[in-house]
Amino acid sequence: MSSTDSAAAGQDRAETPTVAKKLDELYALLDGIQVAMLVTRRADGHLVARAMKLQKRLHGVDLCFVTNATSHKLDDLANDPHVCLTFYRDATGEWVSVSGTAAVLTADQPAGLGAAITPTNFTETAQAYHDLVDQVWTNDLQAWFPHPNNDPDAIVDPHRDPRVAIVVVEAKSAHYSKVDSLLSPHVLYDLTSAALTNRAVPTTDVHTRALTPGAIHAARVLDSTSASLSELALRRAAAQAQAAAGIGIAGGIGVHEAASQTTHAVHAAGIGAGTTGKQAAHDTMERAGVHAEE
Repeated sequence: MSSTDSAAAGQDRAETPTVAKKLDELYALLDGIQVAMLVTRRADGHLVARAMKLQKRLHGVDLCFVTNATSHKLDDLANDPHVCLTFYRDATGEWVSVSGTAAVLTADQPAGLGAAITPTNFTETAQAYHDLVDQVWTNDLQAWFPHPNNDPDAIVDPHRDPRVAIVVVEAKSAHYSKVDSLLSPHVLYDLTSAALTNRAVPTTDVHTRALTPGAIHAARVLDSTSASLSELALRRAAAQAQAAAGIGIAGGIGVHEAASQTTHAVHAAGIGAGTTGKQAAHDTMERAGVHAEE
């Protein structure tokens, strides 16, 4: 490890950011960077990266993209669903790396190929897919799905069009680099000084963080995308966590334990008298984070 890496690591350890703080920072970065590089593995073993526009962040750090079902990237995912997503903000040098597994959902296969949960009622699954399309579809996507007869007045129905495929990346771990606010006086001084003296920007302004699979799963259970969570929403999250505990989740026993601990924590946080939804969510995340980070 270089001296600058050591300094940065020491600075981050000294700050000891909470799991909730790291998630807030990660969400802000993901929501502020629209384009990712999706890295997949081809059948011959070689890696390939493609630029993809992030359409929606779901359930914490799970990320949704829209593509054409005829794309070669889907062949890669059928061969190996493990992916890496990288995001980069040129203005600040901040970056995000998310590793996980990808599922491909279409109107014909709304549950995805090899889905962990086999739907018992296709109508319910189809409705869930319909709702997901409503969340991720934007009008600019229509340009990538022209009408077969080239009718300029035709409107693509993304809910039924077999060419529309939604790639949902279920995050397993995340790493990111966060730069202190560029508007703060000491950061402006450091940037100006570094530029004038041809020196590197001090590492105290740059923080590299990591989130474990357990913390990612805890965030998924809590679905912290909302600015404020009501106690009712927390209780619903608890019920979802309880159901998820019985599902084979990639990541090992530790993730199951984290899910179980999260369930109990959500129950406790949701019942607390006088506790706001946001406070309860953060309290819950901290309790779950203790187990997730161990």
